Amino acid sequence: MKDFIVFHASNAGSSAIMQILGNVSALSILPDEPIDDWVFVKFGWGKAMPANDWLNIIKEIFDRPGSDDFFVKIEEIYRKYSHRDFPKFDKNRRSVGMKARLHIQCIPETFDYLKLNSNIKTFILIRKNTTKWAFSTYRGQILQHLVLHGKVDIAEKITIDMDKFKQVKQGRDFLSDFHHNMAILLNEAGAEAKLIYYEDFLRCNQSFCEDMLRDIGMNITPEQIGEIRKPIRLKKVHSKSICEYVENYDELVAKFPDIEKDDF
Repeated sequence: MKDFIVFHASNAGSSAIMQILGNVSALSILPDEPIDDWVFVKFGWGKAMPANDWLNIIKEIFDRPGSDDFFVKIEEIYRKYSHRDFPKFDKNRRSVGMKARLHIQCIPETFDYLKLNSNIKTFILIRKNTTKWAFSTYRGQILQHLVLHGKVDIAEKITIDMDKFKQVKQGRDFLSDFHHNMAILLNEAGAEAKLIYYEDFLRCNQSFCEDMLRDIGMNITPEQIGEIRKPIRLKKVHSKSICEYVENYDELVAKFPDIEKDDF
């Protein structure tokens, strides 16, 4: 059975997917840093970890059998970029999985490593509807701002600044193209990569996660199906119709009609 890594961008739904997979006892899943916008390759207001440190962490996570003091080596690197403890994981499980936002300066080294390591399955997670993706990002940023400033009584509806939303949407379009191209380049380099979509997860998270497990070589048992079905604590940023969250929804639809497209 293979280890795996899920490359993703923010607000693409990766946390929910990894939480479900984390319920599978045969896997050891590395969780994210809480709150910080730092997931192995970012820290301190967007500065990127140098490629050599990023690659050394990846090697210590995935190289098998690995050194006896692999966790100590990870912590030595990690402590340079975070005040938190590195998340514990069990390298003796049948498969180790993690997710990460890949910084562009780390691509050459990462591609070379994945090309040489056939025991790592690479998934690249994106959303098909970049307008809805932009809304998740836009609203999430507003909610985060309110929480950080102590305004916990968050109003259900927000008024969208169309110019700012356009900028967020352009950013999501860029990230979609970037991750599509990443999949193409990885496959051309000889490192097997598979695009997966959040909308498919929404359609049926059980079959979505079962497909991922099959992709890493797991023969799924009834026990593991039961583990996949266990509830998780995360919820969507907007679990109801988007119109119920936006004061100027008609203006939003007029300028960005894709916002009404079905996720499925």
